Amino acid sequence: MLQKHEKSFRDGIERRVFLLNSLQIDYYWEDIAKLMTQCPGFYDFYTPEWLYRAAKSGNCQIWGLSDGTIKGIVVTQILVFPKQKVFEVLAGAGVGLVRFFDDMEEVFEFIAADCGCQTIAGRVRPGIERLLRKKGVVKVSSWVSKPVGQRSKN
Repeated sequence: MLQKHEKSFRDGIERRVFLLNSLQIDYYWEDIAKLMTQCPGFYDFYTPEWLYRAAKSGNCQIWGLSDGTIKGIVVTQILVFPKQKVFEVLAGAGVGLVRFFDDMEEVFEFIAADCGCQTIAGRVRPGIERLLRKKGVVKVSSWVSKPVGQRSKN
Protein backbone atom coordinates (compact mmCIF):
# COMPACT_ATOMS: atom_id res chain seq x y z
CA MET A 1 0.00 0.00 0.00
CA LEU A 2 1.31 3.41 -0.91
CA GLN A 3 1.76 5.57 2.16
CA LYS A 4 0.90 9.22 2.30
CA HIS A 5 2.05 11.44 5.10
CA GLU A 6 -0.05 14.55 4.91
CA LYS A 7 1.22 17.75 6.46
CA SER A 8 -0.89 20.85 6.58
CA PHE A 9 -0.74 24.20 8.30
CA ARG A 10 -4.40 24.79 9.08
CA ASP A 11 -4.97 27.56 11.59
CA GLY A 12 -1.21 28.15 11.70
CA ILE A 13 -0.58 24.74 13.32
CA GLU A 14 1.25 21.94 11.51
CA ARG A 15 -0.88 18.80 11.49
CA ARG A 16 0.12 15.33 10.30
CA VAL A 17 -1.84 12.18 9.61
CA PHE A 18 0.56 9.26 9.33
CA LEU A 19 0.47 5.48 9.25
CA LEU A 20 2.18 3.92 12.24
CA ASN A 21 4.80 1.38 11.23
CA SER A 22 5.46 -1.89 13.04
CA LEU A 23 8.07 -0.39 15.39
CA GLN A 24 5.79 2.54 16.27
CA ILE A 25 2.91 0.14 16.98
CA ASP A 26 5.14 -1.73 19.44
CA TYR A 27 6.48 1.47 21.02
CA TYR A 28 3.04 3.07 21.50
CA TRP A 29 1.05 -0.13 22.04
CA GLU A 30 0.08 0.47 25.70
CA ASP A 31 -1.14 3.97 24.82
CA ILE A 32 -3.03 2.72 21.75
CA ALA A 33 -4.79 -0.06 23.68
CA LYS A 34 -5.74 2.36 26.45
CA LEU A 35 -6.87 5.11 24.06
CA MET A 36 -9.23 2.72 22.28
CA THR A 37 -11.16 2.34 25.55
CA GLN A 38 -12.40 5.90 24.87
CA CYS A 39 -14.11 4.74 21.68
CA PRO A 40 -17.60 3.62 22.75
CA GLY A 41 -18.28 -0.01 21.90
CA PHE A 42 -14.93 -0.75 20.25
CA TYR A 43 -13.93 -3.37 22.81
CA ASP A 44 -17.44 -4.83 22.73
CA PHE A 45 -16.53 -6.26 19.32
CA TYR A 46 -12.74 -6.25 19.17
CA THR A 47 -10.01 -7.12 21.63
CA PRO A 48 -6.64 -5.46 22.19
CA GLU A 49 -5.00 -8.73 21.09
CA TRP A 50 -6.94 -8.77 17.81
CA LEU A 51 -6.12 -5.12 17.12
CA TYR A 52 -2.42 -5.68 17.79
CA ARG A 53 -2.22 -8.76 15.54
CA ALA A 54 -4.29 -7.14 12.78
CA ALA A 55 -2.19 -3.97 12.81
CA LYS A 56 1.11 -5.85 12.86
CA SER A 57 0.01 -8.11 9.97
CA GLY A 58 -1.34 -5.19 7.91
CA ASN A 59 -4.95 -6.38 8.06
CA CYS A 60 -5.85 -3.07 9.69
CA GLN A 61 -4.04 0.22 9.90
CA ILE A 62 -3.40 2.53 12.83
CA TRP A 63 -3.00 6.19 11.92
CA GLY A 64 -1.45 8.81 14.16
CA LEU A 65 -2.82 12.36 14.34
CA SER A 66 -0.15 14.82 15.36
CA ASP A 67 0.37 18.55 15.78
CA GLY A 68 3.83 18.04 17.22
CA THR A 69 2.66 15.38 19.65
CA ILE A 70 0.28 12.53 18.93
CA LYS A 71 -3.23 13.75 19.72
CA GLY A 72 -5.20 10.75 18.59
CA ILE A 73 -5.38 7.62 16.51
CA VAL A 74 -7.69 6.20 13.87
CA VAL A 75 -8.07 2.50 13.05
CA THR A 76 -8.96 1.54 9.47
CA GLN A 77 -9.25 -1.56 7.31
CA ILE A 78 -9.92 -2.40 3.68
CA LEU A 79 -13.04 -4.52 3.14
CA VAL A 80 -13.50 -6.48 -0.08
CA PHE A 81 -17.10 -7.08 -1.13
CA PRO A 82 -18.32 -8.77 -4.33
CA LYS A 83 -19.10 -5.39 -5.95
CA GLN A 84 -16.48 -3.07 -4.47
CA LYS A 85 -13.68 -2.42 -2.02
CA VAL A 86 -14.36 -0.15 0.95
CA PHE A 87 -11.94 1.84 3.08
CA GLU A 88 -13.57 1.47 6.50
CA VAL A 89 -12.85 3.68 9.49
CA LEU A 90 -13.35 1.30 12.43
CA ALA A 91 -12.70 3.77 15.22
CA GLY A 92 -11.00 6.97 16.23
CA ALA A 93 -10.05 8.34 19.61
CA GLY A 94 -8.11 11.20 21.09
CA VAL A 95 -8.24 14.87 21.96
CA GLY A 96 -9.11 17.27 19.18
CA LEU A 97 -10.01 14.52 16.72
CA VAL A 98 -12.44 16.87 14.96
CA ARG A 99 -9.61 19.34 14.20
CA PHE A 100 -7.99 16.66 12.05
CA PHE A 101 -11.07 15.89 9.86
CA ASP A 102 -9.82 17.83 6.83
CA ASP A 103 -6.37 16.25 7.09
CA MET A 104 -7.81 12.76 7.51
CA GLU A 105 -10.10 13.27 4.54
CA GLU A 106 -7.17 14.16 2.27
CA VAL A 107 -5.04 11.21 3.38
CA PHE A 108 -7.85 8.64 3.48
CA GLU A 109 -9.17 9.69 0.04
CA PHE A 110 -5.67 9.28 -1.39
CA ILE A 111 -5.09 5.88 0.24
CA ALA A 112 -8.59 4.59 -0.59
CA ALA A 113 -8.15 5.49 -4.26
CA ASP A 114 -4.67 3.97 -4.34
CA CYS A 115 -6.07 0.70 -2.90
CA GLY A 116 -8.87 0.58 -5.47
CA CYS A 117 -11.65 1.43 -3.03
CA GLN A 118 -14.84 3.02 -4.31
CA THR A 119 -16.22 4.02 -0.90
CA ILE A 120 -15.05 5.28 2.49
CA ALA A 121 -17.35 4.15 5.31
CA GLY A 122 -17.50 4.20 9.08
CA ARG A 123 -19.79 3.78 12.06
CA VAL A 124 -19.89 6.99 14.05
CA ARG A 125 -21.77 8.58 16.90
CA PRO A 126 -24.64 10.97 16.03
CA GLY A 127 -22.62 14.10 16.85
CA ILE A 128 -19.81 13.10 14.51
CA GLU A 129 -22.37 12.14 11.85
CA ARG A 130 -23.76 15.70 11.93
CA LEU A 131 -20.26 17.15 11.47
CA LEU A 132 -19.48 14.78 8.61
CA ARG A 133 -22.69 15.67 6.75
CA LYS A 134 -21.13 19.11 6.17
CA LYS A 135 -18.40 17.29 4.25
CA GLY A 136 -20.85 15.52 1.93
CA VAL A 137 -21.11 12.28 3.90
CA VAL A 138 -24.52 10.64 3.64
CA LYS A 139 -26.14 8.26 6.08
CA VAL A 140 -26.58 4.89 4.38
CA SER A 141 -27.96 2.91 7.30
CA SER A 142 -28.10 2.68 11.07
CA TRP A 143 -26.18 0.01 12.90
CA VAL A 144 -28.10 -1.37 15.87
CA SER A 145 -27.42 -4.28 18.20
CA LYS A 146 -29.00 -6.31 20.98
CA PRO A 147 -27.46 -9.05 23.11
CA VAL A 148 -28.56 -12.55 22.10
CA GLY A 149 -31.11 -13.95 24.53
CA GLN A 150 -32.33 -10.57 25.75
CA ARG A 151 -36.06 -10.52 25.09
CA SER A 152 -38.21 -7.45 24.92
CA LYS A 153 -41.03 -7.00 27.43
CA ASN A 154 -43.64 -5.88 24.89
